[in-house]
Amino acid sequence: EDIALATEITPGQALFAVAGNKLEDKLLVALPYLEEVEVKYSLPTTIVIQVTPAVESLYIPLEEGYAILSETLRVLRITDTLPDGLIELQATLRGEPQVGYSLDATKVEGEDQEANAETEAQNQTLAQALETLSGYLHQEDLYTRVSRIDLRDMENITVTISGRITIELGTLNNLDYKFQMVGTIFHSEGDDGLTENDVG
Repeated sequence: EDIALATEITPGQALFAVAGNKLEDKLLVALPYLEEVEVKYSLPTTIVIQVTPAVESLYIPLEEGYAILSETLRVLRITDTLPDGLIELQATLRGEPQVGYSLDATKVEGEDQEANAETEAQNQTLAQALETLSGYLHQEDLYTRVSRIDLRDMENITVTISGRITIELGTLNNLDYKFQMVGTIFHSEGDDGLTENDVG
């Protein structure tokens, strides 16, 4: 029902007057907890809307409160109360996150077009770095154990596991090798692996 209302499509409205991509964008903004929206047409009178729900995965501290994000960095809500179980994302973000938009779409009010393009490029670099790291963390079956990802210094990226083990990755170069070593350390049994009491 919420999806139907958010489309603002009226009964009898001609399908050719409804642009699918614009409708998808409208729904993503109006209903932040949708991760993906796909609009299909079933002529002559039906529109089929397929959605994937968003899941709270990360948070980024703001000057006041927290921005709650999905794994793909969609801003789901701004809150004063931090939910349990989310990954803390430390990053240098320009502008204030806007609910319903991706974090890399953040703009700064009052900036001219050139400055906003620079802001968007910086935030896109952040989003791409996180996407890359997330892929490797999933690959090594570590993502659900991550408590913090620190991207404030792209020359010295760190990932904290279970609040007690910090992995210093340096840059995004040679991640195949770095995560191969990380996976070996975390998943090896015996003296070569980590125990539940190790810190560092």
